[in-house]
Amino acid sequence: MKKNVYLPAWQKRFVPPLFVAIWLFVTYKQFFAGAPEMGTAEYLFFTLVFVGSGSVVWLMASGKLPAYVIEDGEGSAPKTVVYAKEPNAEKEARKARVLALITERGQVQNNDVEALLGVSDASAERYLHELEQEGHIRQHGTTGKDVFYTIR
Repeated sequence: MKKNVYLPAWQKRFVPPLFVAIWLFVTYKQFFAGAPEMGTAEYLFFTLVFVGSGSVVWLMASGKLPAYVIEDGEGSAPKTVVYAKEPNAEKEARKARVLALITERGQVQNNDVEALLGVSDASAERYLHELEQEGHIRQHGTTGKDVFYTIR
């Protein structure tokens, strides 16, 4: 699965004008201050680099050119993104899936929850901790690979 990632829109309004300001400063310093240290060819190259860089940033921030692409490797569980529209309903549904897994298997570890939900280690720990605080599950063991969870 591929996911395109774009620059934030504020960069479209900030970076190209910054490039123009730098270009104008160098132009003034090189051609109007009296002692040009840069020849015409170097000046044209400098101008093309700044115009090209500003254009690339503009396209990335406009959503026409991705800044980078995230590709999931084969065999890895896709990461699930939780949107802010209904965080509580989504969270409760995930916790219900975790409870169903524990009921089915009898016990689970943090890695099992990561694989089930496609979330990070910290997120899996958070789901398990919340279920434990709510009194649904019990933690056995204290550290590392010894820790597993069962239904109360």
